[in-house]
Amino acid sequence: MGLLEARFIAPGQPSGVLIHEPVARGAIGLNFPLVEMHSQLCSVGTMHGVLYVRNSPDVRPYDIQKELSATPQGVNPEKIKQFLTRHAIPFRETFNGTIADISRNISKGRVSIVAIQALDSEYEGYHVLPNTAEQELLVRYDAGHYSTVIGLDSRYVWMADSHADRDITTNDGLNIPSGLRRMTHELFMRRWIDQSDTGIIYSRWSLAIPLA
Repeated sequence: MGLLEARFIAPGQPSGVLIHEPVARGAIGLNFPLVEMHSQLCSVGTMHGVLYVRNSPDVRPYDIQKELSATPQGVNPEKIKQFLTRHAIPFRETFNGTIADISRNISKGRVSIVAIQALDSEYEGYHVLPNTAEQELLVRYDAGHYSTVIGLDSRYVWMADSHADRDITTNDGLNIPSGLRRMTHELFMRRWIDQSDTGIIYSRWSLAIPLA
């Protein structure tokens, strides 16, 4: 598998204006717009990014939210699939996915829309919880969140993320712009689960979407 530079399009910039150098040595990644998503619901932010990069940059987040019937309580994954179908965007659905699946998607030019348990914190955009608290979180599935996996390195999964409402500097000194977050492979695999409003468990679920 060839290595690709993980570069990202600045919010408000034309497609193709790349401002972020490779996120880590040996990283693979995709050109993807870090649209200003922090004021958007996560379902809206993920679909906005996909439409933007697939040459529909003028679609308004408000219209996406209305079409999805999105609320702060979330959007059923079936509505995400129906939205993509209406917009003639192909996707491949996977359950019980792996890091290797994500790597293959990136190498083939596909982002992965994932449903994870994620909470804001000062630590790289996600809470790191004591084991008992994390187990309780995963039993309740009450922090469900859509994110778009756009990069991968030997330690981290990189995501375009609507929770990333500020620039951060990590403990290892890396400056990460708003709209972009990372999660260790281990934490990502633990948190890669959610439950729909109809009670269906989405364990390591993803939608692989080609960017062209």
